Amino acid sequence: MRLPVSTSKPISPLFGPASVPGASVDLAPTARTLPPMIPQPKLVTLPDGRGVGVYEYGLPDGRPVMVFHGIPACGAGFEWADTPARERNLRLIAPDRPGVGLSTRQPDWTVRDWPPIVTALADHFGVGRYGVWGYSGGGPHAVATAAANADRVTAAVVAAGMGEMGTFATADDFEKTDRQLLGLSVKHPLAARALLSVTARGAKLSPKSAVKSFE
Repeated sequence: MRLPVSTSKPISPLFGPASVPGASVDLAPTARTLPPMIPQPKLVTLPDGRGVGVYEYGLPDGRPVMVFHGIPACGAGFEWADTPARERNLRLIAPDRPGVGLSTRQPDWTVRDWPPIVTALADHFGVGRYGVWGYSGGGPHAVATAAANADRVTAAVVAAGMGEMGTFATADDFEKTDRQLLGLSVKHPLAARALLSVTARGAKLSPKSAVKSFE
């Protein structure tokens, strides 16, 4: 089975009518469009007892797309896609990977461990077939899921994809600040956690300043 894969724009082709043969999507905004907001994550318990934090955007009855966050990040980062998803009749399901947010830590896990988690989540939500979209560090997870779950994945999108550390990428491929944080996370995880905690508090106190720091 060959899957359509795009690496050009983050909202194409999954956010267009051509991603699923025979699908008809109204791209014009409708009365169902709501202002974007960041929902609280849901805790989903998998059959093996592990927990997964999940954010949802778009329309609850829209065409399902599993979206995978970057590194370091979480599913809350897809808040901006809520309105475009609603306009295109999509349901975005954004799980946090092991050790992120509410998701149970899984020592020594690799990208190949991700597809079974996605399968369990799809079953939990009653989703048969779905698209996958990986941003940055979520790119390898989207490709792995499309390959492992080819019978259920309708399309795959990778936006600004990043290779798996130690396999397709090294620390030298990152910007200086990213390299520093990666090194801190490995050598001094408690210090890294404290730093990110302070950063998160600062972002909550002054969202505009947090956004400006990325400019």
